[in-house]
Amino acid sequence: MMRSLFSSIAGLRNHQTMMDVIGNNIANVNTVGFKKSTVTFSTMLSQTLQGASSPTNTLGGTNAKQVGLGSTIAGITQVMNTSSTQTTGIKTNMAETGAGFFILSNGNQTLYTRDGSFIQDADGNLVSLSGAKVMGFMWGMDDQIPADFSSLAPITFPEGSTLPLADVVTIPERPATYPGNGWLSETVYANDNLIGRGIDPAELDLDVMTFNSGTGVITFKTVTDAIDAKDLDIHPLTELDVTLPSPTGPFPTADGWANETTYTNAGWIGASFDELPEGAVWNPSTGTLTFNTTTAALAAAGTYDLRWTQPTLASFSVDQSGVITGVYSNGISSIIHKIGQVAIASFNNPAGLEAVGGNNYIVSNNSGIAHIGAAGTDGRGTIIGSAVEMSNVELAEEMTSMIISQRGFQANARTITVSDSLLEELINLKR
Repeated sequence: MMRSLFSSIAGLRNHQTMMDVIGNNIANVNTVGFKKSTVTFSTMLSQTLQGASSPTNTLGGTNAKQVGLGSTIAGITQVMNTSSTQTTGIKTNMAETGAGFFILSNGNQTLYTRDGSFIQDADGNLVSLSGAKVMGFMWGMDDQIPADFSSLAPITFPEGSTLPLADVVTIPERPATYPGNGWLSETVYANDNLIGRGIDPAELDLDVMTFNSGTGVITFKTVTDAIDAKDLDIHPLTELDVTLPSPTGPFPTADGWANETTYTNAGWIGASFDELPEGAVWNPSTGTLTFNTTTAALAAAGTYDLRWTQPTLASFSVDQSGVITGVYSNGISSIIHKIGQVAIASFNNPAGLEAVGGNNYIVSNNSGIAHIGAAGTDGRGTIIGSAVEMSNVELAEEMTSMIISQRGFQANARTITVSDSLLEELINLKR
């Protein structure tokens, strides 16, 4: 009877732990990215009253006589299956639809999470609601190179940030077929690094090529001129001293005058004047100055300061592989540029990760190391933008488990009551 008392006490304790786990699951039924846990019981030690015997020529074998000493908690296991997603409409939110975890850094340690309710801080960093930075790969000016996740960096893209551009643009050799390598045809070369930027007249030889800063396109006048441009280094500028020539007929002239009051220079597209010539109207989308009188056009000849507006981040989107693509605009042209890519970590045993609060996990001795890469590769799940993953708690299942736990607790309590009654009868034998 004493054994039954202690076995039932163990049963009470274990079912109480089961209720604690169920209660935590239900408490987090609406927690973003939460993964429920389950409790598994196992038998405790058994007391052997008589060992097993082997068969003989005259008698058969007998089984051991053992009395169990109760139950224990074999394990509390996190269930890491993917849950449903909820659309939020917040562009920085992300939902991971398969295996894998977002990677966060709080400055002191690396954290892993399924909670993709990210926001941007004042510096444009992509962060969790607790302020931990989301880690991944950041492209610079060249977004054609493969993403490298061997070293991670915070994902940062402030609204209004300028498009990363090269300080020097080298015109490569023309390819055999077009388009390719920046060449659109045998005489036309385009490079986004030239959009919204001027070119020093010393490098912009108008006798052999023209430049449109609105589109970043250089057009060579002849195939020979294009061939000779191989390995030509161009230094783009954001501001430039330009010379407005005096109008001389007959029109149109080679230096840009369409008539005695209209001057156009494609190299000036997208720029603004520090001080506009008197009597002129400026159209930055075409690079055209229009004067109200011939006298004003003649008097305007001289040197002026031009400034180009750099393309700035106007909007962005997140694709299934976690690539954040930005649309940059300077009011004249729009450019699509890959900003960065969110890194995803997978584990051999994700259930072995240790929960540390705040919807975050850390690596444990039994989770395995983090295998870091892009979403949608090597078994990792894909990403849905403007959405978050909901909790995987099923209320109906938890309520059923609660009933099971309650009945188990009641049965163990009743065992203690019955054992106590038997002990009471034993004590009363002497009366």
